[in-house]
Amino acid sequence: MQPGLSIRELFREVLRDYVQLFPLLMGAALIVYLPLSLLDSTASVFSEVESTDTLVIARAILAAAAAALFSLLGAVVYAAIISSLVNRRRGIDDHPLADALRALPYGRLMGADVLYALLVSAALLLLIVPGLVLMTRYALIAPAIEIEGLGIRDALRRSRELVRPHFWKMLVVVVPLTFGSDLISDLALSGATGALGEGFLGDWIGSLLGELITAPFLGLFLVLAFLRLRATAE
Repeated sequence: MQPGLSIRELFREVLRDYVQLFPLLMGAALIVYLPLSLLDSTASVFSEVESTDTLVIARAILAAAAAALFSLLGAVVYAAIISSLVNRRRGIDDHPLADALRALPYGRLMGADVLYALLVSAALLLLIVPGLVLMTRYALIAPAIEIEGLGIRDALRRSRELVRPHFWKMLVVVVPLTFGSDLISDLALSGATGALGEGFLGDWIGSLLGELITAPFLGLFLVLAFLRLRATAE
């Protein structure tokens, strides 16, 4: 029988790493999300232009597609940076960060993110409970790919296997963290547009603040949860 997962100890570890790695986490987040939030806000401006001109519509669609693609890429890169920082801190991997980023399986990670989002969204639209189950069961798919170099199918299975013995503990953490991050991002966007006015600048600052607040903590939790569950399973 596997030993239990201590959520208290996990959060204590997340908070400790968050404080100690804070300058690196924020610096990396700024490098990744500053241009991405700019691109996203630019795409929003294009999408709000009312026109029947085919060229204008095509540009708006291309801008939205580019923003979505680079946003997904940015999330993958930032998650990889967090994994690298955590691994280096624990002596698991001493390779330079640049080498880790070059070796990253971007295609698999982006595909896994899209698949995870589609599975959870479809399940939530059909019934709430299956969506929450899938959200929890496959929450560790990205760390499984980043840390163990697995393919998408194997990463899905790995996440399911690690989460299964501790499903209810993970559920009561993963679901609030996921929806809480979305809520914080929305509040940051509302606060920025309220202070700076609705428009490009407010959207940009709000989007950036939302990512800076939520991405480091959520990313750390997923990586450390994966490592802790893997150690528990072994």
